[in-house]
Amino acid sequence: YTGTGSSNAITGVGFQPDFVWVKDRGSANSNQLVDAVRGTSKIVFSDDAAVEATDAAGLTAFGADGFTVNTRAGFNANTNTYVGWNWKAGTTSGIAGSPSITPTSYSFNATSGFSIIAYTGTAVNATLPHGLGVAPGMIIVKDLTSANDWAVYHQGMDATAPEDYFINLNLTSARSDNNVIWNDTAPTSTLFSLGTGTYVNTSGNTYIAYCFAEKK
Repeated sequence: YTGTGSSNAITGVGFQPDFVWVKDRGSANSNQLVDAVRGTSKIVFSDDAAVEATDAAGLTAFGADGFTVNTRAGFNANTNTYVGWNWKAGTTSGIAGSPSITPTSYSFNATSGFSIIAYTGTAVNATLPHGLGVAPGMIIVKDLTSANDWAVYHQGMDATAPEDYFINLNLTSARSDNNVIWNDTAPTSTLFSLGTGTYVNTSGNTYIAYCFAEKK
């Protein structure tokens, strides 16, 4: 879409999104990530370790067929071109398994293979629900409280033990083998595991996790 510099309703998505990822294609503005669990004014940046930002002039609403953006340059500078990727979650009930951390809020969608989980770290090895009904193939976690790097699990990270490894979404470094991120424990059909690392589980810090399962 093309920015207008004022309130701008983006339609044609085909559903009401719960997670929107926007990139300004013409300027060096960071990737802007907003989800319905944290709220429209809360932004994290996939290319930056920065803490969660608050800006009521960014994405202002999730609509039935898209989303509305306002004056924030990362979303809607006049005449700049943008791309927006959209995912649907939507279910806020039905925690399965016996997680050691109960999410502070969440939105699951087993049909679309996507979920959003907000939680508070404990600094001890832990499990969280993902609500997908199958083991997620990718998990992306961001510390919202401290400027820690993003942590990513992906089933293709290693042929035999991908849960032993992680990469940082915001960096160009190679994969790291460290049990303090996923506790060297593969996700199951109900839960995923956290180690004690600051990227994913500092005591008292708030986090957001995006989980994906393959769906045609």
